[in-house]
Amino acid sequence: MKQALLALIVAFSAVAQLHAGNEKQTTMYAFAYGICFNDSVAYLSSVARLNQVSVDGKTKFLNNRSIYVSAFKRYLEEKYSKTYTCALFFSTKRDKLEKKYLKVKRIAQKEKTTRLMEVPITDFDLSTTVILDENVQNESEQK
Repeated sequence: MKQALLALIVAFSAVAQLHAGNEKQTTMYAFAYGICFNDSVAYLSSVARLNQVSVDGKTKFLNNRSIYVSAFKRYLEEKYSKTYTCALFFSTKRDKLEKKYLKVKRIAQKEKTTRLMEVPITDFDLSTTVILDENVQNESEQK
């Protein structure tokens, strides 16, 4: 019985180390896009620098993307009292992300039924909002 328990502990440790080895901390850039399908307005946040975020080493995807999307969605829903669908665009290279930002903006402006509104960084900053959300999440997990 002790050997089986020891084997489980060793296996669990190996998996945990393997998973932890796939994550790395890096600086990324991101912006969010939100749209309400019952409204004619789409919202685009400013490009924000996200310092020391966790990135999956294998896929190069930003971990906890849902936190960033939820922050923008909550901002829009509180300000405009409607239900929004949001997406997050991210990259480690600012130039690459700014090209994507301009492409998304150009596509949204071509849409005749939708009006694009850019959310200024003074109203919504993706990086500071997320930091506050992570602190609140950590506090609620400790309780």
